[in-house]
Amino acid sequence: MWSPKFRPCPSRSQFDGIYPWRSLLNLSDSANAYTLAASGGEKLPFDNSGNGASLVQPVTTASDVISAPLMLADNLSINNSSTLTLSGIISNGGAGKSITKAGAGTLVLSVTNNYTGSTTLSAGTLSFNTIGNVDTAGSALGAPSTADAGTINVSGILLYTPITISASAALDVAGRTDQALTLNRLG
Repeated sequence: MWSPKFRPCPSRSQFDGIYPWRSLLNLSDSANAYTLAASGGEKLPFDNSGNGASLVQPVTTASDVISAPLMLADNLSINNSSTLTLSGIISNGGAGKSITKAGAGTLVLSVTNNYTGSTTLSAGTLSFNTIGNVDTAGSALGAPSTADAGTINVSGILLYTPITISASAALDVAGRTDQALTLNRLG
């Protein structure tokens, strides 16, 4: 049952029940920063019947936050032009759903997520604060169950703070001869 109970407020929007979109969420206000939150523990579903879903933040100077938990029943493509923070847990609604980030903006994954698909950075910056091993409890980049799903495909800037890598972790850039790898120590 659809329950489109959306209450826009000046800088914060709250959702109750099941949400009216399934394939595309467009954050299109170019001047105001918004926070989208869920009430009552509800999740923001992305389900386009297997055709992929999209989260779009068009040209803007504002920084937006989605604090509602996201449920991936489809692979999710995120195209953002400014800073977009996902501070709600991202989980699977179907096995092995992936996230692809495009656009020149910064996508911040700030909590431990448990989606099990791969993470692809096609453009811009992907900022995250935890990284885990394959088939473990999860990290900001999800809880991949296979090495293929645990591979981070990068064609942009990957920003990991703080830099703490466990003894069992490895940085493997084999096969990439077309781009330079730069490690910077900040602070």
